[in-house]
Amino acid sequence: MAALTNRAQPNAQIRRGPQVFISFRGDDVRNDLVKDLVNNLKSKRINVFIDTFLPGGRGLQELFSKIDKSKIAIVILSKKYPDSYWCMEELVKIDKRMKEGKLIVIPVFYKVTTSDVKKFKGDFGKSFDKLKKCHAMGEPRKVKQWEASVKSIANIKGLPGTVPPLVGQIVHAVEVCLNEMPAKDVKAVFTAIWLGVYLVVSFLSFLSYMIFNDLKPFKSGKWMLGFPTMAAILLSIAYCID
Repeated sequence: MAALTNRAQPNAQIRRGPQVFISFRGDDVRNDLVKDLVNNLKSKRINVFIDTFLPGGRGLQELFSKIDKSKIAIVILSKKYPDSYWCMEELVKIDKRMKEGKLIVIPVFYKVTTSDVKKFKGDFGKSFDKLKKCHAMGEPRKVKQWEASVKSIANIKGLPGTVPPLVGQIVHAVEVCLNEMPAKDVKAVFTAIWLGVYLVVSFLSFLSYMIFNDLKPFKSGKWMLGFPTMAAILLSIAYCID
């Protein structure tokens, strides 16, 4: 697989943040839509991943791992997308993560209609039939999973179009999704801070007890529970804040 050229400015760095996974059929879109999309996402310092970035010899499990680590998936449904075993397996994984509430999916209907994808008609349907014939006898359950996941993803409001305007629309959709995520990140940081406070206070309480246990106020040891307990209560409150 040929590497993509990064047109971003030399000093532009990829943002450390939620990963965006792009699922696509290389024969249809690798050298135009995906190439332009990756370059535009990188120019916005967005953390994007495609299969080209995998070292040679890696398999589907490695791609599944990348999907697990992603927060957004762009699924480019093109004419030949469903004739690829890998694409269909990626789609099932993406659909599963979406239904678990762990992944935001942005479908892109590239030179296919939403109706053709949902009903497996036109060129999209013909491509799926090719793959289906190869696996219907040996893996009927897998074929049903593919069909269910295609319909599931196709039912999400997506982006139709062709390369020039479509790239900008996809990048904008990704930015909107990313802008809605910081609240969760702040909550995670806030929780981590309170956890640190709790551990420090607990350690200091224990240390004070060990050093000053001969002094009257410290003899019972009951006071030692006070500070950690209060810290734990504050930690719980912080964790419950949305």
